[in-house]
Amino acid sequence: MLTHKLYPITYVGGTLGSSLGFFISLHEGFYPLMPDFEITTNGTVGRQLEGILNINHTFEYINKQLVDIPQSKKVSCRFNGFKRVEGPCVRLDDHRVIPEAVWSEVGNKIKPIIIEPNNNVLLPAQNRMKTSNNICERLINERDDKIKRNVLHKKQSPKPIYDLIEKLRINHMQGKHYLLLDIIKLYKFDEFEYYKLCDFVQTSPRADWQQGLESIKRLVDYDTWFK
Repeated sequence: MLTHKLYPITYVGGTLGSSLGFFISLHEGFYPLMPDFEITTNGTVGRQLEGILNINHTFEYINKQLVDIPQSKKVSCRFNGFKRVEGPCVRLDDHRVIPEAVWSEVGNKIKPIIIEPNNNVLLPAQNRMKTSNNICERLINERDDKIKRNVLHKKQSPKPIYDLIEKLRINHMQGKHYLLLDIIKLYKFDEFEYYKLCDFVQTSPRADWQQGLESIKRLVDYDTWFK
């Protein structure tokens, strides 16, 4: 059994999942996260890299990882890719899926927040991940290597998201069990989308939520890619 209530952000690479996890962690009742930064090749602050907690794929290893976090705190997170996970996992598991080993807690202590993979976010995300140079040299080399090995293309496939949504629907998990979020509407300060998010994660809306999102948008060069 899990010791904490988890809200895993489930999303296609480049669709702002890490920044969303950071934003959620700023709300009442959540364990606060501290994003890491790297410096770009021209000496300016690069993109937000780890504004979200990466977690493992089994109850045992998740509980072990979160042992120092008060159990009263909810956790905004994403599931690790298979190369970074501690303990057993499936090779293709990443933040687009819910690992089978923890599926029994979906709707209970695991409540996925799924970033809707519509064209408004998918197409800009693909361009952002392939061409953005506002990142450090290490990440430029990493990106180029992933493009060369066709890894980036595979990681940006929305099919696992569609499969997950269908599986949730087949299991009659609707409403309070998972949230389908339009990230572009949220980042354009759509109040309905924001209050829907707050209701799902059971937290109080922040009076300064728009200012908080504006700061995050500057950090990830939102206006360059998604405006």
